[in-house]
Amino acid sequence: MPPADTASTSLVLLNPHAGAGRAVSHRADLMKALLDRGITIPLEAPDSIDEALALLMQQARGSRVVVVGGDGTLQQYLPAILAQQLEVGLVPLGSGNDLARALGLHTLSPTEALAHAMRAPAEPMDVGSVRWDPPASGGRLLQTQVHERQFVSSLAGGFDAQVALLAMQTPPWLGARLRYGWAIAKALLRLQHWPVQVFVDQQRLYHGPALLCSALNTATYGGGLLAAPGQTVDGGHLHALLAEGLSRWRTLLLLPKLRKGKHGGQHGVHSRGARVLWVHSQMPVPLAADGEYLGLAQQYRVQLLPGALRVVRGPAPAPMPTPMPAADSAPGSAA
Repeated sequence: MPPADTASTSLVLLNPHAGAGRAVSHRADLMKALLDRGITIPLEAPDSIDEALALLMQQARGSRVVVVGGDGTLQQYLPAILAQQLEVGLVPLGSGNDLARALGLHTLSPTEALAHAMRAPAEPMDVGSVRWDPPASGGRLLQTQVHERQFVSSLAGGFDAQVALLAMQTPPWLGARLRYGWAIAKALLRLQHWPVQVFVDQQRLYHGPALLCSALNTATYGGGLLAAPGQTVDGGHLHALLAEGLSRWRTLLLLPKLRKGKHGGQHGVHSRGARVLWVHSQMPVPLAADGEYLGLAQQYRVQLLPGALRVVRGPAPAPMPTPMPAADSAPGSAA
């Protein structure tokens, strides 16, 4: 019989592709950590998302699973996790690990994170949901073409989604920092703007060319960019982030400010708390959720699902983030 503090944990689920394939190298250590404590919980490493979802759907409703991977791994597992109302403990072994930062887990070793994930209490956190229409091809958009996905850290639209796609196309041996650096450089060379209308909580925020229009559930995204200082996973709102059609030079200057959270008040950059973000574009916009590329969207609607997921937080509270203002000044081209 497992120790009392792990009795509700039914499965450890490792994504062998997480962290560009590096997560699987920790499998033996994690298995040994379980055996050393006399824990007989299965540790599975299914090769496909469909296999992982099937395993999750077999777990008892309300039980706890430990997910070994990153933000993208957890996001892909969310349909089954939410359907079965499973609690989640996270062992962060992804490329970005922005949710782990938000939860105060990113400083733990994999074996420490595993032990903590099984014994600590779970608390509710907010989740984001996006519905999008892909570009119509040769006629009217069919209802069956509308897609929906939940996310834990971020929904990126525009430049940052392009970066996520380009990073996925780079050799995994480069490592996360070099892959994203290369992807950013390539996206800058191909710099593109999208003519959009943006509404936040039914009020028009902006109408014009945009570099990006994203929604964050965590303070950081893209592997540590402090794009939403003050954002928390239980704050009851998302952080809508909009950058107007900046030039290549101004975009280049913006990126280090985003990394340090110093972009507030920059001309052409707007952010505010939002429960619903709606974007319509005259050109298809690339989308990515938690660093995973979703495809192109003619329009997309992002909304908050308050307290939808129960998750284990870190052993110590994270430092108090800087409060985020409720709204910024209206951009000059907004109506």
